[in-house]
Amino acid sequence: MEEYRAYVIGPDGHIINRVDIRCSDEKEARRLAKIAVDGHAVELWQTDRFVERFEPEQTHKTGAVDPQANSTGAPPRPYPASSR
Repeated sequence: MEEYRAYVIGPDGHIINRVDIRCSDEKEARRLAKIAVDGHAVELWQTDRFVERFEPEQTHKTGAVDPQANSTGAPPRPYPASSR
């Protein structure tokens, strides 16, 4: 079993929680870390090795999910200004 840590990152960029993950491989660790994303970014680490950062889905004021958002690390494309 391999050991990983998923760090939940607050809006100010500081760690607000840590989740210890024990699993069979890195693929499973990534899957479990993505589950921890609930409105906050999550960084997955194996000891001192950074694995990946998972960003929360971007939403509109209506609560609709931004289809442009992704977990590749690239910033989501901005939506056009509302005509309201």
